[in-house]
Amino acid sequence: MRYRRRKSKIVWIIIIISFIIIGVLLVLHYFFGKTASVSTTGIIPNLSGSEEIAGQNSAAPSDENQGISSGALPGGDEYKISFIEDYYKQPPLNYTMHNKPLPVAAKGIYVTANRAGIAEYFDGFFAVCKETEVNALVIDVKTDVGEITFKGEIPIADEMELSVNYIPNVRSVIKTLNDNGIYPIARIVAFKDNGACEKRPDLYIKNADGSLWRDSSSLESAWLNPYNKDSWDYILEIAKGAVDIGFKEIQFDYIRFDTSGRLDDADFGDTGGKTRIEIINEFTKYACEKISGWGAYVSADVYGTVIASEVDANIVGQDYRQMASYLDYICPMVYPSHYANGTFNIDYPDTEPYEVIDNAMKLSAKALEGLEHPAVVRPYLQGFTATWLRNGSRYIAYTPEEIKAQIQAASDNGIGEWIIWNPSANYDAASFEPENNLL
Repeated sequence: MRYRRRKSKIVWIIIIISFIIIGVLLVLHYFFGKTASVSTTGIIPNLSGSEEIAGQNSAAPSDENQGISSGALPGGDEYKISFIEDYYKQPPLNYTMHNKPLPVAAKGIYVTANRAGIAEYFDGFFAVCKETEVNALVIDVKTDVGEITFKGEIPIADEMELSVNYIPNVRSVIKTLNDNGIYPIARIVAFKDNGACEKRPDLYIKNADGSLWRDSSSLESAWLNPYNKDSWDYILEIAKGAVDIGFKEIQFDYIRFDTSGRLDDADFGDTGGKTRIEIINEFTKYACEKISGWGAYVSADVYGTVIASEVDANIVGQDYRQMASYLDYICPMVYPSHYANGTFNIDYPDTEPYEVIDNAMKLSAKALEGLEHPAVVRPYLQGFTATWLRNGSRYIAYTPEEIKAQIQAASDNGIGEWIIWNPSANYDAASFEPENNLL
């Protein structure tokens, strides 16, 4: 009798222990199995995928001279991409290597500094964000003439009298954006810079006789010397000030060399034998490491043509794939108006907004294929009418329909974010889906 009772107890103990073991295994599978599945797809599973003085006086948009060389993306066989039938969605991202908050799928509009600083205009931009899918504003901090667009926040700019009070209440503006889930991006023009050339000429490209080198634009702009690492630190000192104010991302424009032939006679000092591409890559990596340490993201505007044209890449120093290996976001300026006639087998690219963006995004995905940690592609899309093309058959008015067509083309290629560029910062809310997409 006692033996039977003892045997019954042993059976019950074994059953209880079995249930405990099964329970522990289920708990371990729930937690560790879930973690493992996340690590294979990246920690952001659903994240898919300008130049002139920012609309002050310009008619043309950022990097208005994208057709750099005579061979820039012509309709010839070398650059035709109609054979690419499949497309590639944004590759998985792993941001565990960054000391920053999680990234966002930014759907943004460009805002000039003077309009950001005027309450009436700012309220209009704010309303667009509240009423539509737009959730980000790109705001000028350093313009292509070297002005800093607010005072009292960046000591080096104040000391050199480069600060202009376009945005007199900049901290309040940025706080309002952050408090309302609107992602603030600081546009910083990198190397094109007339501002400090008198007080810090040592930072600039020179002529052979030691005088200041200037480009062939209407402004005859001076350029900071990309081979001079002191110029890097000057740019980054301004970027640090923008981060301290509350900008979540630093976006570099003009992160390149000038496109005029005048550079053939320029004196860069000691180049160490490095090519333009090599030195721009070095600056990009250096800037990303610095800014990442400050807890902000880094993006860069690049010519759309450098995705496919080695000629253009060598002229401006922008290697699309290599830059994308350092940046958090890469912003190819794929404005249809900026492509040469015949590109992508399209007679007049400005008249076919969907087709241009569709082809450009396919080519972009192909260029970045295989990178371990590629930047998120966030294209700049055309929000202006290219009237300078003159011949009425070669351009069309860009209305909300054309803007939506570009956004749709990006989306159809797995790109879930974009920035619309209008140099005067004029936007129609009808260009965007009427949904609240705030962070």
